Amino acid sequence: RHWPPSLAQARQLCGWVGSLPPLRVGPPFSGGHAASVRQLAAGMAASGGGGGPVPQLALEENTPTVTISADELRAASAIFRTLGKQALASVIARLESRRIERGQVLREPGCLLLLREGCARREDSEEVDDHSQAEFRPGCVLGEAAVLGLEEASVTCSTVVVAESQCLALVLRRSAFLEALEGHQEDSEAFSRLQLEAFPARIPNAPAHLQLRKSLKSAVVFQNCDYGFLDHLAAQLEDCFLAPGEALPSFGPDGCAAVYFVAAGPVQVEGEDSALLRVAKAGDIIGEALAVGIEGAQDLVARAGPKRVAYCMRLTTTALLGALHIHPEEHLPLEELIREQEMKRIEAAKERYEWIAKMATPAVGRTPLLAGCPEAFLSAVAGYTTEATFA
Repeated sequence: RHWPPSLAQARQLCGWVGSLPPLRVGPPFSGGHAASVRQLAAGMAASGGGGGPVPQLALEENTPTVTISADELRAASAIFRTLGKQALASVIARLESRRIERGQVLREPGCLLLLREGCARREDSEEVDDHSQAEFRPGCVLGEAAVLGLEEASVTCSTVVVAESQCLALVLRRSAFLEALEGHQEDSEAFSRLQLEAFPARIPNAPAHLQLRKSLKSAVVFQNCDYGFLDHLAAQLEDCFLAPGEALPSFGPDGCAAVYFVAAGPVQVEGEDSALLRVAKAGDIIGEALAVGIEGAQDLVARAGPKRVAYCMRLTTTALLGALHIHPEEHLPLEELIREQEMKRIEAAKERYEWIAKMATPAVGRTPLLAGCPEAFLSAVAGYTTEATFA
């Protein structure tokens, strides 16, 4: 029905032609290539194909091959930015092309999907407080958690995304991703603890938003919140992965400060001169003080550790304020608790800065390796030191 045929169909066609009795080949068949194929197929059926049954010729149009460069792939997802050159090349070799018609669902279980052409939208877009989360354009990635085996921990993976036009996409199956990592130990280790940390106390057979509700309830700032409010927050969370050393975006898609829930870390929180203030681990919250407008809140940088991928879930300010609008009784108690926690962190940061200046920097400057280095360099090195006592 369609021309040209695929390579496999062409080989099958050649096999059938070889089984036919000699044909007199004169002028080309009328009607062009498509008509030629139809006449040849009819001749094969009439001849019996050498005495045996003749399979029906099916010339179906194939999905166009979708190509992508290594740089484009790295730009699309932190998962790919984590991989070395060889591991990434192995991933590219395992990507599959997909064509999704308008109205079809984009997601495939256990798969990452990178949209190359077309547009899509969340089926429940009217229920999303921040509508910037509801639209998907070329370059968007769906199913990062799924390809990492974190599908049950992710609300993002449970949302239904429907094509608004014909779409072309690249698909990476989890099995293919694991195959690509074989023989690349350093790349594999960057993802090794994600599942262990993202499922610390899993509720059997519970949907993702209930798992997240329990996790949010364990965070200090949300410990007194009503379950209805936490359900609303959990439904608005979106996945955010960081390659080793990458910083969390200071602002969400809505252009405002965002709150981050750490699902699997560690995430290093840095202050002035990149001084390490604390290490946020699974279950910790980052950025809540700026999101609710606490006066004097610290504007800090949070980044993944140097060797491992970090998995966070982002709650935009728009989504947080939308939840507080529905649950106004939560606003003042939550704001007060966040303010209290922020004051403690500011005080801890002052003590940390003082220790770096008076203790760590001079000590680092006295080491044979760094003696004589500029003060600013010594201070930067000291900012990542910690104090330990040995018996």
